[in-house]
Amino acid sequence: MPQELPRRRWSGVFSFAAWFRTRRVKRQAKRIAAEIFPELWENSCRKLNLASGSTAALSSYAHVRAAQLSQVRVDELVRTTEISAETANVLIVSAAEAATRMVIKAAGAARRTVA
Repeated sequence: MPQELPRRRWSGVFSFAAWFRTRRVKRQAKRIAAEIFPELWENSCRKLNLASGSTAALSSYAHVRAAQLSQVRVDELVRTTEISAETANVLIVSAAEAATRMVIKAAGAARRTVA
């Protein structure tokens, strides 16, 4: 029984560290998504007809293009800081998902103003 007390104490420290890392990655992903949004929006408008196009096609295109755009930002971040490859991959995926959500939301607003 006494052996389990230190584990619980350390598990709390480790869970806090994991929470902090996750929070930092989410914050960086939102920052990257905000940086790539204008270019992603312009590319999406040019590639797809947003007024009559399907949301699935927009989502698919925006997700792929957002991953491409976020890859460049994450590569710069990897060069300047010491983050692991696993963290970089999570950051790319999280930033691409956030940017895709931003584009879909903006497309919905654009459709409502056109209609």
